[in-house]
Amino acid sequence: MVVEASLMLNTIYLYSLESQFERTICYGSKVDNINDVFHNGRTRLRSTFTRVNVYDDFFAVMYDGGKMYKELRLVKNNSKIFIFDWNGNPIAELNLPCLADVFDIDVRNGILLTLDRESETIRKYDIPEILKELNDSAVSASGPVGK
Repeated sequence: MVVEASLMLNTIYLYSLESQFERTICYGSKVDNINDVFHNGRTRLRSTFTRVNVYDDFFAVMYDGGKMYKELRLVKNNSKIFIFDWNGNPIAELNLPCLADVFDIDVRNGILLTLDRESETIRKYDIPEILKELNDSAVSASGPVGK
């Protein structure tokens, strides 16, 4: 399976190289039009999905809250992490209380790690309940389409 997350659009693409499976995941009520996003030039550009991490039973993407570039300066919002199964179904949304640029999930120990590059701060969050939900849904599912 391949996962592509758009840096300045509100879409995630999930598809198989071995079958006809393909899915578009949209954050919001409609898919962004690239011409509309770039219409106002650099000062109105925004960042959306910035990281994709893949795991055996799921993938996770970081959403930077639609960071905006105003007067060529970045305006940051607290990030979210969306977790999906390999069929593209949403499993969890983690609203981070602090800024983060990078994340990883230690599946075995139920830990989410984040890094804020600007402050050089690493944060650790315990998320065993969410990972248990993921494990339970993976056991009950028949497996990803096209795998």
